[in-house]
Amino acid sequence: MAFRYSMVFRDKVCRRLRDGERVENLAHELVVAAQTLFRWKRQALIDSGEFPYTSSAVHTRHVVSPLPSRIGAEWQRGTSS
Repeated sequence: MAFRYSMVFRDKVCRRLRDGERVENLAHELVVAAQTLFRWKRQALIDSGEFPYTSSAVHTRHVVSPLPSRIGAEWQRGTSS
């Protein structure tokens, strides 16, 4: 099960990373996986517009629509047209 850190903690860590502290040093000091810190830093750069991907504020979950009933029924029986 993944451990969840507070947004306040995460923001403070990201601020320190953006100020130039090394991920490896902070990971050791805070006992947080370096990969987690890299992911937080990347998302902070995206959210600030410094990295060209979708920000957390705009990110929406993609929903896949269900198969039409005819196709779904054929798939379940193992036949297709």
